[in-house]
This record gives sequence, C-alpha cells and structure tokens, in this order.
Amino acid sequence: MKEVVLNEKDVGIIAHMMQMMDIYEPNKPKGSNERFKLWKKIYKQQNKKPIKISSRKAKGRGFEQKVAKQVAELIDCPYGTDDNALVSYRQMGMSGTDIILRGDAALKFPYAIETKAQESINLKEAWEQTLSNTTIKTYPMLCIKNKKIGELYILTWDGIVNLYRS
Repeated sequence: MKEVVLNEKDVGIIAHMMQMMDIYEPNKPKGSNERFKLWKKIYKQQNKKPIKISSRKAKGRGFEQKVAKQVAELIDCPYGTDDNALVSYRQMGMSGTDIILRGDAALKFPYAIETKAQESINLKEAWEQTLSNTTIKTYPMLCIKNKKIGELYILTWDGIVNLYRS
C-alpha cells in the first residue's frame, strides 16, 4: 500500500468532511472527542506499513531456533547450527522438516517438526506440510506461534502416546 502524505489543505478538507459527518467537533476541548480519536485510530491502522519480508523470515527463524533449543534441552543433546550438530534448524527455503534431528537425537525424539510463526495460518496446509515431511520412523509435530493464541504444539494421538511411554 502506498503511503499517503497529507498537506495542510488536505487536513482542512478532511476536518471539514468529518465535521459534516458529525465525527469531528473542533470546539470541544482537546482530548475529549472520542469519535475523532476512533477515526484517527482506524486511519492509522489502515495506513500501516506491511512488515518486511526479511522481518517475517527473521521472526520464523527465531521461532525455529527456540523450538530446536527446547528439544535439545528436553532430550539432553547438543544444539548447534553446523552440519554435525545433533539438533539444529533448517535454513529458510530448504525442503524437509524445520528442526533437524540426527543420530541419538532422532532416536530419543522421533518427531518430524514443522514450525510456523504467522499471524494468519491455514491449519490444513500447515498440517499437510508436516505430514509430507513425516517418515515411517517419525510422528508429525506442528509448532505454531501467533500473537493472539501464543504458542501451540499439535501432535497426533500416536505421537502423544509415544511421549507418554518414553
């Protein structure tokens, strides 16, 4: 969305239009016009700059790192970012599970982990992606981070039973 820059004339026209629509009452003391505050808030929300793609990717990467570190701590395996680490995360754009488990880590925690840090998520598509990365030796696990619901971890019943028994 293109940013709108208003000059004094535009502001005057908008104020006049608002006055005609009974939204803005200039004679009231400053801070007492609730409808004007609401209109201003709506205007700001509609003209917010969208989040940059690099910021979105950093947000997703941060969640992947957090989940990878939590798994490493849970199963007592070393976490790292190199190719030899038992627990790591996959670089953006590469195929496969988001959290990489090798050797003992894969035996201790047999889950194909997919992470999503999004404000709007298509649960069906996310779950299908998780299932597509699941092998015969692993259980699907979908980790979602969202401002409104917080962090949510989704497992199949078999995955829950496996956790309980291990």
